[in-house]
Amino acid sequence: LNYRLNDQWTVLGGAHQGFAPPGNTAVEGSRGEESVNYEGGLRFRADRFSLDVIGFYTDYDNALRNCRVANPCADGSIDGAQQDGAKTVYGVEVLLHADLYEGDGLRIPVQLVYTYTDGEYTRGADVASGVRKGDVLDYTPRNIGRVLVGLEHEAGFNINLALNYSDGACTTTTCGRAG
Repeated sequence: LNYRLNDQWTVLGGAHQGFAPPGNTAVEGSRGEESVNYEGGLRFRADRFSLDVIGFYTDYDNALRNCRVANPCADGSIDGAQQDGAKTVYGVEVLLHADLYEGDGLRIPVQLVYTYTDGEYTRGADVASGVRKGDVLDYTPRNIGRVLVGLEHEAGFNINLALNYSDGACTTTTCGRAG
């Protein structure tokens, strides 16, 4: 849903229901993953400046983990899928774009992108050695950002310099678990 307040401001919101089947290599009796995602935010547009701020919240039920060599399941399996309980993921995304200069066939754009993500498991896995309530989200950095500065000419000459940042992330849900 988008609602235009005026020529510069837009309010947006959305809800999405997701489903992922467990697949043919899942343990017998595995249920499909279900999720509900909500997002909402504001957009601002001006001549040489734009800003998007969007918050999100996703609630997963029957979360599935694909067992792989790089990310084995709790029982050590490296093939198939396993139920990982339930989890919530939430955060905010910010996109800022501005043209610092525009004229004489030349444009200098600047862009700042930032995403904050957090969440936790709200219900443990079906297997005792699996995810527990309160465990962290694995492979999910809290902060990700990028700054980009460009130089564009109407003759087709474009060059961009980007600096990317990503926080470290736990490679297992047991990161920080007591004991």
